[in-house]
Amino acid sequence: RLKNEDLQNLLKRAVALMREEVEGRRAARDRLLGQLGERLQSEGLDVRIIPESGVLRLPEQLLFDVGQSELGMVNRRGLDPVRLQDARHRLARLGAALEDIVPCFASADAREGCASQDRSTLEGVLIEGHSDRQGFSIGGRASTPKETIERNDELSMKRALTVFKELRERKDLDAMRNSGGQRLFAVSAYGERRPASEGDGEEAFRQNRRIDLRFLLSTRTSGDLQRVIDEITPALGEAP
Repeated sequence: RLKNEDLQNLLKRAVALMREEVEGRRAARDRLLGQLGERLQSEGLDVRIIPESGVLRLPEQLLFDVGQSELGMVNRRGLDPVRLQDARHRLARLGAALEDIVPCFASADAREGCASQDRSTLEGVLIEGHSDRQGFSIGGRASTPKETIERNDELSMKRALTVFKELRERKDLDAMRNSGGQRLFAVSAYGERRPASEGDGEEAFRQNRRIDLRFLLSTRTSGDLQRVIDEITPALGEAP
């Protein structure tokens, strides 16, 4: 009975520590997103923060023309130098904000001006491309459903890579690591598979065409939790 009580107490401590760590990391990510959102909004960058998903959202119109994956490219007009410069300036402001704010939340090391509770918050940052589900014109005909999916997959991936490449030009971002020593930034694309809006109108399509920066929480075990786990293992009669 006493052994069972000791084991229950250890399990309760482990659960409490896990809950505390998860909630603490979520709170730290909320602080990160809040700082990024405030700074970018103050610099005229109309981004959207979605705390529950850990997302900083860049609407399509900040960077791309409809159906385009290159900065500054405009339908039926080609490259527009002014739009190219504007898009690069926006990404430069985003990159500078990431360089200044993210390191406090990525590394396990103490840094000047960083709160200790924010360390080791992030596992990674995904630059995600998303499209709407509208079809394309191919050789004067409408695309088939399969062609539409494939083209939207390709468009979202190319857009995500365009943003990723621009940000990688900033050496501090490209070199940024998480607490495990792995590179922090990566790229992914979802095409039309993760819509922000389920509607069929132009406003819904506009919301779905976007770049999301998704900040992934670290799942690394703290020293305190690992010590409790090390006590639970022999109590269960299992080998370490």
